[in-house]
Amino acid sequence: DGAYARQLSDNLSLGIALRFIFSDLARGQVGVSGSEIKAGIAGAGDVSMTYFNDVKVGGKEFDYTIGGNISNIGNKITYTTEANRDFIPVNLRLGTYWNTEIDEFNEIGFGVDFNKLLVPTPQYEYDSLGNISGRVIDDGPLVQGMLSSFGDAPGGFQEELKEFTFSLGLEYWYAKQFALRLGYFNEADTKGARKYITFGAGLKYKVFQIDAAYLQPFTRRHPLQNTIRMSLLFDIDAFSDQSK
Repeated sequence: DGAYARQLSDNLSLGIALRFIFSDLARGQVGVSGSEIKAGIAGAGDVSMTYFNDVKVGGKEFDYTIGGNISNIGNKITYTTEANRDFIPVNLRLGTYWNTEIDEFNEIGFGVDFNKLLVPTPQYEYDSLGNISGRVIDDGPLVQGMLSSFGDAPGGFQEELKEFTFSLGLEYWYAKQFALRLGYFNEADTKGARKYITFGAGLKYKVFQIDAAYLQPFTRRHPLQNTIRMSLLFDIDAFSDQSK
């Protein structure tokens, strides 16, 4: 990946990213159709926007951020022949985050985001023999597939709404050094049925920040059960300020 971001004003910034995809999942094996599987190659890009500002609500000052991102805008990929190419998972994400200082040491924030795959929904039906048939979704071009993804679900508008996942998050900071987090993720039962909560914590020291989260699904024997995620962040702005 390679990315470039630019701040256009005091409150608005834009970013782009370019990506080369080399997916070597099962090269050399034979697929269901009898064709030899090869590595998939594709190119893709991301476009993002962030707007940040502050506002007073009920006499309390809030900092807020609104962001949008379309990722994986790219050509189709194939693991067999050129005639059998599939959309890569183009994704739309919209979200906002609000935070406010309770007092000198305590700060609280709340975030929400929505995600939707911008690929066509398979139109399926059963023929007289009970076999699944219908429209072949990889026939259309990229832009057509992205636009049609907002109105092509077999179940109409209600099914389109089910194709959105949403996440909620609550964050608490003490002295801008210690953080506690609680999150919730929801996906419709007919679109993957991923539903889980996360418990997280963070520690910030000078230019470094360590974050950890524990994921707990709502269903038993879920493949994501007991997942632990950890990340390490390096604050370039804080490092630059210390160097001055």
